[in-house]
Amino acid sequence: MSKPSFDYRLDEDTDPEAGGPSELESSTSSSPNISHREWYDKQIGKNPYYEVYHKPVVNRPGALLILCILSLCVSLTVTALDALIVCKHLKDVYMATGLVAGPAGFLASFFGMIFLRLQSNCLAIVVLNMDTSALCLNAFCAFHSIVIATVGQLTDMSLWAKQVGISVLCLIYVCLIVAHFILMSMATCTRFKWKSTDSKQPK
Repeated sequence: MSKPSFDYRLDEDTDPEAGGPSELESSTSSSPNISHREWYDKQIGKNPYYEVYHKPVVNRPGALLILCILSLCVSLTVTALDALIVCKHLKDVYMATGLVAGPAGFLASFFGMIFLRLQSNCLAIVVLNMDTSALCLNAFCAFHSIVIATVGQLTDMSLWAKQVGISVLCLIYVCLIVAHFILMSMATCTRFKWKSTDSKQPK
């Protein structure tokens, strides 16, 4: 079976006697032809791989779920650590980047799990954008925490340990979200859908 085109049009060499595309293109009438529409519906129904191009192809739902759960735990821990810093150790001006990066990562992971339940292309695009935002925020939070822990001249060891913990967790989250983004892209992009459906076709 040949790969369907991106806009799902059928092959041009279809028999014109069956009321196919050749006859449809030669028609100059502006009003819709019900017989042509029924013919297209029948042809589309014969293609078992047609519907797969209208929704994501999730080949590794277990891996996506594990990544979402791990990212969720990491985000909650980052938020809790930064909240402790703000409540117990804050004396000067502090940016509290963990209180931004943590919830952003939590929302991205939460919507990623919702995507696994609904598996909608629109929701997949939303999750990909949220992954990108959470990736940038956590990368900045890791950089900010590393700077504070190294050149901030912290005298309180518990505060230093929390900053190091936040930086390590944010770097772990970056790795997790990159893997999640790759799997989401493979489930959404048409090129990877072709490869997935081709591998399922009988030889």
